[in-house]
Amino acid sequence: MSQVPVRPRVVLLHGFTQTGGVWAELARLLRGHLEAVTPDLPGHGQSPPEWDTDSLIEAGRRVAESSGPGGYVGYSLGGRIALHAALEADTNVERLVLVGVRAGLPPAEAAKRRDADMGLSKRLRSGSGNTMAEFVDDWLAQPFNARLPPVARHRDLRLTNRPEGLAASLLNCGVGTQQPLWNRLHELSMPIMLVVGQEDSDSFVTEAHQMARQIGPNADVVEVPSVGHAVPFEAPALFAELLREFFTAAA
Repeated sequence: MSQVPVRPRVVLLHGFTQTGGVWAELARLLRGHLEAVTPDLPGHGQSPPEWDTDSLIEAGRRVAESSGPGGYVGYSLGGRIALHAALEADTNVERLVLVGVRAGLPPAEAAKRRDADMGLSKRLRSGSGNTMAEFVDDWLAQPFNARLPPVARHRDLRLTNRPEGLAASLLNCGVGTQQPLWNRLHELSMPIMLVVGQEDSDSFVTEAHQMARQIGPNADVVEVPSVGHAVPFEAPALFAELLREFFTAAA
């Protein structure tokens, strides 16, 4: 009696204002090759409200513990959490894919970003007018979302988030809160793929290569042509092929 091959298990971590539901198309493309797990991150979707106050370190540990062992794929906010999961709970993170992630901002830039996120958080907590819909529409209008095709904007899914959850995520897991991790990247021993769109801002492209050099020979950078920040959603078929190759190589 022939055995059914075990499919590699991958945990897909979404970006800010998204939910685990945004991975439906990618999970479909991976079906038969990889088993996709799509949790809601702290402050998002159906995650418990008590998770809202998690820091990046706490979120990394919690997501790794609740999702279990496997490969981890993180986009933007999800990438920050996946990176912390790999550093804080590395036994569960067998392989790592980071998309649109930086290892930490310079102090002045981080402070500026924290101030901006504090303002956005206050706006979400104000409860005035149609706050959530206006916030989501403004977020989708940001330059890094400009290349998203209509089907990948997932506006309806984003509107299912709780304003207080998103506000907490900005304050506790925003990019400005991240402590620089440059001096810890060498601790990452699992195979790592850093994915970046060639049309993303120069800082993300440059930093992906800098991170790979700091991590060591177990890290590779893949630059995707004609794609911006949101590689998994701008080019899902291509991204799915990258994941299949990366994860099934270890199977």
